[in-house]
Amino acid sequence: MNKVAGFLRARRDTTLMTTSLSDSCCGNLYDYLLCKFLCHVTIVDVDDCDGQFTNATSERRFQGVPEQIVIVTMAGDHPPYSTSDDDPYANTTSKRIAMTPIDGGGAAPARSPDTPHVPTTLLETMLLDESSRPRDILIPLQELKDITDNFSVDRILGHGGFSVVYKGVLRNGELIAVKRIVSSLVPGLQKQFESEVYHLMLLKHPNIVRCIGYCYETRNACLEHSGKYVFAEKAERLLCLEYMPKGSLRDYLSDKSSGHDWSTRYNIIEGICFGLCYLHMQMDKPILHLDLKPANILLDADMLPKISDFGLSRLLDKKETICTTSRDGTFGYMSQEFLNGGKISPKSDIFSLGVIILEVVTGHRDYPDVTRTPSEDFIELTIRKWRNVLQRTPGCWSLIIDCEQIKRCLHVGLICVNPDRTKRPSIAKVISMLRGSESIDYDILQ
Repeated sequence: MNKVAGFLRARRDTTLMTTSLSDSCCGNLYDYLLCKFLCHVTIVDVDDCDGQFTNATSERRFQGVPEQIVIVTMAGDHPPYSTSDDDPYANTTSKRIAMTPIDGGGAAPARSPDTPHVPTTLLETMLLDESSRPRDILIPLQELKDITDNFSVDRILGHGGFSVVYKGVLRNGELIAVKRIVSSLVPGLQKQFESEVYHLMLLKHPNIVRCIGYCYETRNACLEHSGKYVFAEKAERLLCLEYMPKGSLRDYLSDKSSGHDWSTRYNIIEGICFGLCYLHMQMDKPILHLDLKPANILLDADMLPKISDFGLSRLLDKKETICTTSRDGTFGYMSQEFLNGGKISPKSDIFSLGVIILEVVTGHRDYPDVTRTPSEDFIELTIRKWRNVLQRTPGCWSLIIDCEQIKRCLHVGLICVNPDRTKRPSIAKVISMLRGSESIDYDILQ
């Protein structure tokens, strides 16, 4: 850091004839400063130019390359403060990189429409790098204000219990979703935010929403509380998530929802199951979501479902069942053992999944345990409705196959919502039954 400070002082010191950023620092800090202060990177042949700063005018002067600054990275110069062994400039031959400064010395040259956009912000870089993990990405609050137009009402995508989701527009035109916790004084929100960040750091799956980064900044502020003004620490807590253009599954559930043919609905059911299987069976420690519902299933441009909102999620460590005094969740999707006794297990998520499966098939949440309709009557009525829809569909040639698949989904959904959690299947068995590779125990439906 002393080298960087020396470079910055030299820029202001008119008694010095020349200074070079590359003489002061390199590695990851060097790359960071380039991204912060310079733009439009181009490689220039070493023999083409020779640059210096002049104390008389502070202009950048070169032979053959006017109004540009040349930075030299020396081979093997890897400082102790570098945070990565993957420094792209380490152990390479010396380079000179010509860049147009954004703080004077000539305007940046116009970019050709055919020239690929070079990421200039942290969010742009991380959005393009799908291998990145949110633990590496602490986003400044000001950057999130910039991309959401200072959290404009016009940018609101939706609301949660204690959060608002905004559309963020990056400089390159890419979109992200910015979830902002809107209250700092409600008990439990800090724990939920931490839980969501911690668990999203662990997750990487096509059916789990991707976390791009997060923001957590605090400041002291005078706030009104219980009719009085008090000084308190105000926290800004935000999550940056991949943008889902189709919104949530909740927006599409109805008997007559347009664009939701049977194939689309089945793919949504299967995708949710794949995501839940990843949480329950493909992690070192299983993760219980505990708030599965259509509002927390997001859809991308191809209607691919992604599980989101991990604020209530829990790690399952060794024990198959956890007892808790909490009753946080959404009525209608919470199992009876959780509501009545505070017991949570993977079967809690299976119950919620069963409700979602039945909703996707029928367009409503009125399954037999709610309506007191016998299971077989419920199944027959639903299949009859679907048969009428499919027969009116142009080009439908798989009526029998689709009806069998619909019947299988109804059976599986009803097994999943069984009041006795010991009779609910594991997520692996759910997937096998949906695909027809494992038989369904019809006695459970009685």
